Amino acid sequence: MQKMFARVYKDQEGTIIMLTILILGGMLIVALAISSIAMAQTKMASEQHRSTKAYFAAEAGAERIVYEIRKQAFRPRYVCTELVDSHQRGYIGFDNNNPLTSEINKSTDSGLEGCDITSGDDNEEQVFNNNSSYTILYDYNPTTKETVLTVSGSYLLTNRILDISY
Repeated sequence: MQKMFARVYKDQEGTIIMLTILILGGMLIVALAISSIAMAQTKMASEQHRSTKAYFAAEAGAERIVYEIRKQAFRPRYVCTELVDSHQRGYIGFDNNNPLTSEINKSTDSGLEGCDITSGDDNEEQVFNNNSSYTILYDYNPTTKETVLTVSGSYLLTNRILDISY
């Protein structure tokens, strides 16, 4: 009987190493899966952060244009105006010397192709201190007398758009 136990014991040499490798391999797979989930969550949180900043930049532009309309001082400078399908379309630029935009950095040329940026401080893109920005595109239909203002907020290549019509 002792010989039998000795033979069984002798035939099992190396099984502990194999069992250890299998357990460590399983632990590695679980650790990699958890790491992958954590990285995806971090990426989603970062995207949400950028999306929120872009949304609030668009919201600031919408609030600005609504304020201008309500106070009946809506005399923005139209930049890059064109006539498309009997609609008047273009970007709206504001005077950066206006007290309303004194907290906003000087606008930068957004590189829109074919736009004739007027001289002076009137540009269509308003850039905030946190590098988020907004632009306002208007579309006026003289037939229906409807104006649609599309406010686009952006932050680090993330864009959010709000539409206002009246």
